[in-house]
Amino acid sequence: MTRTRSLVRFVASALLVFMATIAALGGLASAASTSTTASSTTPTTAPGNAITWGIQPATAKGATGKPALVYDNVKPGSTLRSYVGVTNYSTIPATFAVYPADADNTVTGGFDVLNQGQKSVGVGAWTKLDRSSVTIPAGLEDNIPFTIRVPANASPGDHFGGIVAQLSSSTANSKGQHFKFDRRVGVRIYLRVVGPLHPSLTIKHLSVSYHGTVNPFGTGKATVKYTVANTGNVALAGRQTVTITSLFGTLATTRPHSIVNLIPGQSQQVSATLDGIPPAGPIDAHVTLVPAVPKGTTTEPHPKLPHGVATVRQSTGTWAGPWLQFVLFVIVVILVALFHRWRKRRGSKLERAVIAAREAGRQEGEASAKGKEPEGTVPAGSSEAGSPEDAGP
Repeated sequence: MTRTRSLVRFVASALLVFMATIAALGGLASAASTSTTASSTTPTTAPGNAITWGIQPATAKGATGKPALVYDNVKPGSTLRSYVGVTNYSTIPATFAVYPADADNTVTGGFDVLNQGQKSVGVGAWTKLDRSSVTIPAGLEDNIPFTIRVPANASPGDHFGGIVAQLSSSTANSKGQHFKFDRRVGVRIYLRVVGPLHPSLTIKHLSVSYHGTVNPFGTGKATVKYTVANTGNVALAGRQTVTITSLFGTLATTRPHSIVNLIPGQSQQVSATLDGIPPAGPIDAHVTLVPAVPKGTTTEPHPKLPHGVATVRQSTGTWAGPWLQFVLFVIVVILVALFHRWRKRRGSKLERAVIAAREAGRQEGEASAKGKEPEGTVPAGSSEAGSPEDAGP
């Protein structure tokens, strides 16, 4: 019975200390969340900001107003000729470098083209401009002819690129160090070579991680990361949905930014954080990707997806456990157990000391009793009454 009561007291003490620790940590977290940080922003002006310019599809007479250079169903071996118009909107003349380049995607899915000097192997290599540099007076436009020669062995599918108008400038700091700045704008080239089309989006490196909270009654966050890769020969867009489920049903759903224009052979990294996820044990992350046609990449008024493209689905799981709370509880239990053991040892030592003192007292008492004669006894060889010789006649 005594052991049972001791165990109950021990567990109760551990829980009280654990809850006190959680409350203290929660107070610290609340205090931190209410703090503010002052900041300041200083506007700056980069070199060349006084010059404004643009580039767009054009004819020999001027700009067409179209947003991109689009070529559908181009046969291998074809030769395409057109113009790009470079306009100087500034009040001073400016000289621009003009060059073609292959397109690629940034890690977050943005459309980009190779820098000047980087080697192109697609549209950027097929395209030749009549001039590589142009000086344009203030407020005027110059229309530059170009030619696209599609190789006879060009592979079917989408080949994207761009034509760039670049302004270079330099500046020096207070230490005399010189820096070169390249600012560029471009017009996109969307070119599709006829032949079998194989649209395909793939989800790679899907992972989910759970981040709990010290509050035993709070919820945590789930972070889902993955890479969307275009493994086909057709540029694709896509709508994304990320869902977290558990044994109790759907816990949260979010829709990351859509895939806008993923070029064949390129990939885009995606990360989504979902709040309000309780420590529900095993959880699963489900990613759904619905492919679509990128806007502006074709001349068709109502473009449809090529045959064979399908919705992409992939799932993975993890364990959403209250690990932090569990670790804190284990630490508190260990501390309480050590304290309980220390008190028990201290009590045992005191008890042994008391028992030893009692035993010493008992032994001392026994020794004293042996050294003292009992009251009313007569030593041997003596008599309290008179002897017969002492008696009278």
